[in-house]
Amino acid sequence: MINLLLLRLLLSALLLPQFMPPAAQDVTIHIDAPAGVVEVITTDGDLTNDNIKSIQQDENGFLWLATDNGVNRYDGYTYKPYVLDSGSNRVFSEPAKVLFKDSANIIWSTTESGNLYFYDEWEDRFVFTDLGPEIRLRFEKAPLLAIIGNQANGWVLGNSDGLLRLSPDYELTEIAVSGTGHITSIHSDHANQRLYLSGFRSGIFRYEIESGELSAMPELNEALNLYATNFIGKTHDGQFYVIEHHIIYHFSDEGLLLQEYETYPFQIYRAQVDPNGDLWFMQGFDIQKYDRSTQIATNLFRVRGAISLFTDQKNTLWIGTSTGMITGKGLMKYRFISGKMGFKKEPFLETAMPGFRGKVMEEYPVFLTGAHHTTTVSIDPDDDELFWILTSELGLFTYHITTLELTRFPVEYPPVSADTKSINHAFYRDESGTFYIITNNGLVIFRETEGILQLIPREEIFGMQQGVHVNMILKAGDTIWLASAETAVVSYNLVTGQSKTYLFDTVGRFSFELNHAVALTCMDANPCLEIWAISSRSGLYKIDTLSETIEFVSNPTINQSAMFGGLSSDADQNLWIGTNLGIIRYHPQTDSAVRYTERDGIPGQNFFRNDVLRYPDGTLLFCGNVGCNKFHPEILQPAEASIPVAFTDVIIKDQSVMPYSSGWFVKDGENRPGLQVHWRDQVLRFKFAALHFSESSQNRYKYRLTPYINEWIEIGNSTELTFTNLNPGRYLLEVKGGDRYGNWSTEAASMPLSIIPPFWMRTSFRISIGLFFTIFVIGISWNAAHRRYKNQLQQLEYKLAVDRERLRISRDMHDNIGSRLTQVKMMSEHLATESETETGKEIRLQELSDETAEIMLTMSEIVWSLNPKNDFLENLAGFIVNYADSFCRKCGISCRIQVPPELPDLMVPSATRHHLLNVLKEALNNAIRHSGCTQISLSLSYTPPSVLEVLVRDNGSGFCPDSTPNKFGNGLTSMRERMKECGGRLELESAEGTGTEIRLKCPINA
Repeated sequence: MINLLLLRLLLSALLLPQFMPPAAQDVTIHIDAPAGVVEVITTDGDLTNDNIKSIQQDENGFLWLATDNGVNRYDGYTYKPYVLDSGSNRVFSEPAKVLFKDSANIIWSTTESGNLYFYDEWEDRFVFTDLGPEIRLRFEKAPLLAIIGNQANGWVLGNSDGLLRLSPDYELTEIAVSGTGHITSIHSDHANQRLYLSGFRSGIFRYEIESGELSAMPELNEALNLYATNFIGKTHDGQFYVIEHHIIYHFSDEGLLLQEYETYPFQIYRAQVDPNGDLWFMQGFDIQKYDRSTQIATNLFRVRGAISLFTDQKNTLWIGTSTGMITGKGLMKYRFISGKMGFKKEPFLETAMPGFRGKVMEEYPVFLTGAHHTTTVSIDPDDDELFWILTSELGLFTYHITTLELTRFPVEYPPVSADTKSINHAFYRDESGTFYIITNNGLVIFRETEGILQLIPREEIFGMQQGVHVNMILKAGDTIWLASAETAVVSYNLVTGQSKTYLFDTVGRFSFELNHAVALTCMDANPCLEIWAISSRSGLYKIDTLSETIEFVSNPTINQSAMFGGLSSDADQNLWIGTNLGIIRYHPQTDSAVRYTERDGIPGQNFFRNDVLRYPDGTLLFCGNVGCNKFHPEILQPAEASIPVAFTDVIIKDQSVMPYSSGWFVKDGENRPGLQVHWRDQVLRFKFAALHFSESSQNRYKYRLTPYINEWIEIGNSTELTFTNLNPGRYLLEVKGGDRYGNWSTEAASMPLSIIPPFWMRTSFRISIGLFFTIFVIGISWNAAHRRYKNQLQQLEYKLAVDRERLRISRDMHDNIGSRLTQVKMMSEHLATESETETGKEIRLQELSDETAEIMLTMSEIVWSLNPKNDFLENLAGFIVNYADSFCRKCGISCRIQVPPELPDLMVPSATRHHLLNVLKEALNNAIRHSGCTQISLSLSYTPPSVLEVLVRDNGSGFCPDSTPNKFGNGLTSMRERMKECGGRLELESAEGTGTEIRLKCPINA
């Protein structure tokens, strides 16, 4: 067995020089390859290292590159470096080795030293996964081959030594895979959660992640040589590729061998299955592609130093090179373009037209060689292989390109003179089959079944101008439109016979060949409202048939060209224009134009000749200097496409606020990172990229910022947006990407944006202010109502008080004065009617005088209590002192009075003074009448804030209040009620033999 292996290696070494590419360029010319473009896109200074050992693409569309200086992320414009640091404080990043994508689309990276990292999008960094020194040494010796699984359920890791299960807590356990031997290749089937293993001399195995079941695949192994299988891959629809050394085994989804394809005997060392199911591989310096439909491998091109291979979601091939090998260029891209856009080279000029001319020369040898010069060609609407061809002198022909049948219709304008002959310029065939042929002598209207219908002299159309050459004729309604080489565009109405000339010289771009019109078209149904004309030098013009005005179309894409030729239209209201820089599709309604050139699969780029055909099914044929291109416009129409767009950076005040974990972002309800910005930070820049790498420089963008901007706004190829002074509130920024053909993303990249308002603009503050003003208004209203109520209550109380005062005065007048006046009256009557001695009369008169004095005193008290000037505490104290002193002197009782030298300037209501005086009088009267006292003490004091206290004490006999409660009759009860009416109270202290003390406490208001 060892001898057989040595023999194969020896044969490979001997045969290698025959199959190795010559040592010439780094990237060679295509070798028998479909049309494509190899581009070196490494930019000096951006990529951290040119040694690209592995390439991956995440679900967002970013490309990830493993280099000797960490990992780089590529967005089509720039590289962003990421450091792989296990915490050892390295100056530079660990060298990355292989990149993987797990079942949750998380990017993982292994390193040369066996470490493992995964990318955290929220943190925007690679996180070290510490698996311990033994596993690190294991992966250093035998690099990782596969990772499958996710954070929720854990992962399965595989290398040549076997499989390991990594739990969500990052704990490792060995998986038994007996029978596989040394594993040479692993394919991860994330959709079905299984691994396909190829073992050295043991065949292909299938491992189920969920159940842990390992089983051989005999349907594949029976067809293999069971030699060293160095690759196993699976297509999206279940087909398999197995590579053994230099042999490709192609299996169906049922395990049937479809092809055993043997390349030259040099080991295939890199392979990749693309999204279409084709196999790309590297062999020596050659990059090859195995097409599963043809089951043939094609050698596309060669790269010296290529070490990695990857096909992205758009089927673009990426090649990573190594600076350590012969030569290296960093990152390369191969863009396949042949047939991609639907352009098909049509050998019309090379076969059909030479065949026609040869047939004419064969059947009509009497005519001069130049007499069969072709002026106009059109296709029969009922047979797309039957052509109507107008020659300059031989008239109109039909030519079938398959049967080669030739038929001539000798239509010509009768000669004006013997010196002139009719030269045909152009013709137009309408839907009825009528031909309108313009010649140097006039217009011929002809029908195949009826012959010449009408002749219109040149003078009626062009006036007296001589030598007018017409490049194209068009009929719209009753009007004939002519594209002239000298007079631009001329219209002629077949009914009215009126003609009008539209010149380019007033609106054109060049001073030469100003009015050279080469082509016309109309996209409208009858009536034709707009005629489109092409000038050979100036470009595109629009003629409004209603206003009879002409307007130059100043579209920058169109006007990049210097020469123009063919013009046609399609069913989607697009114009197609042939130029010296390719073919242009122009949509007048949106003023959008797309240029198609060699990079789109068109051979050549000069299409400024007026050689354009439109087939009955809408297919267009444009002919240029290197041949004709046939295509259907529908294939080239813009459409919604899966062009992913991602935000790459957010800059506030010239500083990046990425990553998402920086504190500027929060996740919304859809788990999107949303930007939160204070209202002061009002200069926001957003960077983004369309991760469509076919031609990144040609990508276009449009955005909207709802609800501020609800319509999509196109911004060309700019990858930045800047917003300033946005009003506080919530926004949603959406960005779509498009390619240069007008295809736009189906889904937009979106980022919620929240401008935090100042506190005075926040809803909570506004609600608080609203509540405050509401409460304030309610308070003011309540206060006003309360004041009105209080005033009304005060007025009512005042009225009641006045009524009570009147009632009191009335009662006092009745009780104190009225009864005494009655007594005075009776005493006076008695004195007048009875005869008494002089002494008796004197006594009676004295009594009458005393009673009258009492009445006057009572009247004085009433008047005093009603006088507002006496409403002050000091006045009350003075009155009490005077009254007590006068009363005691009259009774012959000693009176000791104590009053504070100063009393506060407080008002005492009239009712209070009245009740207090009556209670005081009653207390003095009781002391004299019932106690037998010889001395009365009276003191008056004020206790802040509002208590007036009057103390009356006698040295009489005293009594026991509990045993003789009715000693004073109803007087004591009346005294308590009076004190209660003025809000005060009466306190009584007395005992047998100790005298009596009455304390009056009355509140007064400040």
